[in-house]
Amino acid sequence: MIEIRISSLKKVALAIGAAAIALPQPVGAFAQSAADSNTFGASQIEGQTQVEKTVGKCVVAVAGGAIIGALLGGRQNAGRGALIGAGAGVGVCAYMMSVASAQDKARLKELQLRSLNSGQSTQDQWQTSDGKYATANVSTSNIVRVSTKKSGEVVNCRRANTHLSVNGQANDSSDIVCLRGDSWVTLDKMRSMGVDVGDVVV
Repeated sequence: MIEIRISSLKKVALAIGAAAIALPQPVGAFAQSAADSNTFGASQIEGQTQVEKTVGKCVVAVAGGAIIGALLGGRQNAGRGALIGAGAGVGVCAYMMSVASAQDKARLKELQLRSLNSGQSTQDQWQTSDGKYATANVSTSNIVRVSTKKSGEVVNCRRANTHLSVNGQANDSSDIVCLRGDSWVTLDKMRSMGVDVGDVVV
């Protein structure tokens, strides 16, 4: 009688164990959920964003204005001419020049990276290296899967919109970026793989 009961208990235990193995494992379920949420863990943005391109153009414009001003001012008034030229070159670039330092650009890029990874809007405010008050808001689109024309590789892409304000002066920019490995790659670099702005429809 006792042997029969023990044997029955073993059978029940084996049946429960087999059922547990057949059930979906928590790790796999979690991994699937993470994939469906469109969140990523990239560590950097590779290439120049539109904000960085705008700042770069402003730096060139201001420097060019200073050189032209110095030439127009002549030898005797070269210093005054340079100031006039630089002032003319500043114009709408005045506030963008405030985020031209490596520290300010890195802070803005980190904000963009967080939004690209999470798919959520991110905000930040800080005092720039030259003492101005800056605020930034980055919002990103849903993921669009794009097949590159040259290699056929399928990549995840987003559109990132950045609203930057420095002392109340605003600039809006938009970037198309695609995830490759550990980096979000800007469109200027993705073009070499055959990805165009028209391929990412959001």
